[in-house]
Amino acid sequence: MSSRKHIVRRLRGDADFFRHKTLEILTALQALGVIRRPATLRVGVFLLPNAELRRLKREFLGQDTPLVDVLSFPAPPGFPRLEAAKFLGEVYLNRDIVRNRRRGTRLLIHGALHLLGFSHGRKSDKIRMQKLEKRLVQNL
Repeated sequence: MSSRKHIVRRLRGDADFFRHKTLEILTALQALGVIRRPATLRVGVFLLPNAELRRLKREFLGQDTPLVDVLSFPAPPGFPRLEAAKFLGEVYLNRDIVRNRRRGTRLLIHGALHLLGFSHGRKSDKIRMQKLEKRLVQNL
């Protein structure tokens, strides 16, 4: 098998893994009382190279950093829905970092919490978000 085909197959497998992991995260959030009915929520998960993540961060957030591990973009208010599920938004993961699925899962948790309105702008918010991230990792 050519190395390109191997890389494409591995990335497709990683993408499937993280899409499945998203439902596990939403279910764990329900168990913690953060959300209700996780099966009615949808999150887009994408694996991109660092260069593309940097471009997105510059373009949409006005920030430039040498390494971007995760970006989250919530669905805008009034975003059209074609199905009964509510689309929360999109999480973009650095495909090189998420080769380690454990680290990738932590980043996916972080991104999903941003889609649910959590932030780390203030110290108290950061502490709250970190505690919830830790609880989620323990529950998965």
